Amino acid sequence: MAGDQQDPDALRVHFGLELRRTRLLAKLSQNELAKALGCTPQWICQLEKADKTVSEQTALDLDTYFKTDGWDQDEGHFRLIHQSILL
Repeated sequence: MAGDQQDPDALRVHFGLELRRTRLLAKLSQNELAKALGCTPQWICQLEKADKTVSEQTALDLDTYFKTDGWDQDEGHFRLIHQSILL
């Protein structure tokens, strides 16, 4: 059914909001998270604002860094959101 499909743009926004929520819970600035992941703060900002398309590797890296539930089996929080975007 068409009503069962999820909007990929809305899911990207959800991904960004979850990234921001998780980062803030960890008491990290965008600069600190960027340094830990080896990227730029601008890139983190773009992910949080849903201005960037999220790669599966990014989702896995975030799960690993934050050790989300299931991260060690490639079934972490960010990867599951990423998988939903692809559907």
